Amino acid sequence: MKIPKLTSREFEVAMAVSRDLSNSEIARELKISVYTVGNHVSSIIAKLRLSSRAGIAREAVAADILSRLASTGESELKYIDSVNGD
Repeated sequence: MKIPKLTSREFEVAMAVSRDLSNSEIARELKISVYTVGNHVSSIIAKLRLSSRAGIAREAVAADILSRLASTGESELKYIDSVNGD
């Protein structure tokens, strides 16, 4: 299964949604219109086959955690494993 890619702007919007910002707050922060934010939110929901903004938040947090893990050093991963009991 091919995983759909978000544009960098869609990813920014998704991360803002994960911070529980409204469309108006996102628009102000990213200096784009509320209408454009709504389009990005709709696009993200369609691309990722989600049903709501809550799904966007869940996916954005998961993606952020994965990207942080991918960029950590091996010693940090061993520490994480030891904390998790692995």
